[in-house]
Amino acid sequence: MQLDKEIKDLEEEIEAIKKFKSGQNGVEKNNLLNELKTKTMKLIQKQDKYENEHKRKIDEFKQLKNLILNFHISLDCAKISPDSNKLLMENGVNENNVKLYLSDIENKLKIIQKFFEMERMEIEDFDVKKFDNTNKEKLNPKQVSDNMKIAFDSMGIQNCSLYF
Repeated sequence: MQLDKEIKDLEEEIEAIKKFKSGQNGVEKNNLLNELKTKTMKLIQKQDKYENEHKRKIDEFKQLKNLILNFHISLDCAKISPDSNKLLMENGVNENNVKLYLSDIENKLKIIQKFFEMERMEIEDFDVKKFDNTNKEKLNPKQVSDNMKIAFDSMGIQNCSLYF
C-alpha cells in the first residue's frame, strides 16, 4: 500500500538524518527526529483507520452477498439470466459479478410488476353489468385467480402458498 511505502520512506529518512547530521546540535537533531516520528505515527494511525474501514466494508459485503444470492435463488432468476452471464455467476456472488445478480433480480421484479399491472388492467376493464354473481360465491381477497397461478407457474414461482 502507499501508506506502507510512505512509512518506510520516513523511517529511512530518520535513519539518514541520524547518520548525516551527527555534527549538528543535539537539540536540533532531537526536534527533527521528533517531527519525523510524529509524521510516522500519524501515517500509521491513518493506515490503521483505513484497514479497519476496509475490514468493516468487507464484512458488510459478505452479509449482503448472502442475501443477494438467496433472493436470486428464491425468485428463480437463473431462468432469465443470459447465458453469457451464467459463466461469470458460477461461483456465487462476489465483487466482480454482484451487478449481474442485481440486474437479474431487477428484471425478474419488472416481469412480476408487469404481470400484476396487466391483472389490474383486466379488473379495471371488466364490465360489472355483464357479471352475474347470483349463483357464484365471492372470492376471498387473498385468493389468486387461475390466470395468476398460470403466470406464476410460467415464471417458475411455485412457492407462493401464501396466496394460493
